[in-house]
Amino acid sequence: MRVTSSFVFLCLLVSAGQRFCDAKSDSFEVAASEQADRPIDVNAELLKELDPIEPPSNATTTTDAPTTTTSTTEAPTTTTTTEVPTTTTTTEAPTTTTTTEAPTTTTTTEAPTTTTTTEAPTTPSPPKPSPTPNPPNPATGTWSVTDADTNVTCIIVKMSSSFVVSYTTEDKQEKNATLRMPSNATSTGTCKENQSITLSWISEEEKTNEFTLEFSSHNKEQQNETTAQFGLAKISVKLYTDAAHFPNASLPSGFREFTVLNASLYYTNVNNSYRCSTEAVVPLAGETKAYLHLSKVQMEAYRTQTDDKFNSAVDCAADGVVTSDIVPIAVGCALAALVVVVLIAYLIGRRRARQRGYQSV
Repeated sequence: MRVTSSFVFLCLLVSAGQRFCDAKSDSFEVAASEQADRPIDVNAELLKELDPIEPPSNATTTTDAPTTTTSTTEAPTTTTTTEVPTTTTTTEAPTTTTTTEAPTTTTTTEAPTTTTTTEAPTTPSPPKPSPTPNPPNPATGTWSVTDADTNVTCIIVKMSSSFVVSYTTEDKQEKNATLRMPSNATSTGTCKENQSITLSWISEEEKTNEFTLEFSSHNKEQQNETTAQFGLAKISVKLYTDAAHFPNASLPSGFREFTVLNASLYYTNVNNSYRCSTEAVVPLAGETKAYLHLSKVQMEAYRTQTDDKFNSAVDCAADGVVTSDIVPIAVGCALAALVVVVLIAYLIGRRRARQRGYQSV
């Protein structure tokens, strides 16, 4: 009986120890892990604490009154260790990342383009002959030569003339200069065998320009008759190349002389005048190319009269028009006839219109 009680008590202790161990399991997990290599026999230790049971000395069986065994069961002391959970609140400061992009400045520097043009060597071509320019017609003047001894006006000349002279500039260009003879030029001359007249005028630089016409006469057989004729035999020109008319000229200012020898121009019977309104261009020979422009020409030489009026004129073939009084008379008659025809037609048409008006009424 006593053994049984001891056994029951032992079981209770073991059960209590097991509960205790379960309660302590959470708190002693670390200790248990450290002492895992060293197991503790709980039952053995509890048994050591118990007193040994002595066997009964007498074999006498005594029936005792039932003994009431009071078992005092201590409530197991449960130690609950509640670890306060450590709450670590990490509040990260908001990271404000401000990215300021540096302004990108793009500078594009284009490489200078160097274009090298190699021109083929230019072979200077010979200067082309200058075309004969057509300057504006200058004023027309009339000049004469009178013999002081006989008072005979042997030469009368009426014309407008200009001179075109080519020259080279400093930059090797060929240009033309035009000089016009004024109508107030002065005349001098001679009434000898070879009659001549010289017209002179002052240039802008106070230099004297000269234009000389020399006439000759000869006999010509016409229809078994001998007729005396005169004509222009020689032309001489002396011009001053001033800066006003020859700008940027390569040669300095100075006189230039030009001539036409054996001209044989404008031959007409003596006691007649030669007349030609059409412009004529006469090439001049000299240092440079030059041209004489003559227009509205009427001239007479080897005269025997003392007045200064032309004799009957012989027109040049270039004019090609009979300049007589017949032409204006014919034109006037035609216009008068046209006016008469128009007037008659108007009257007839008006009369018929009236007759139609009466019939409608």
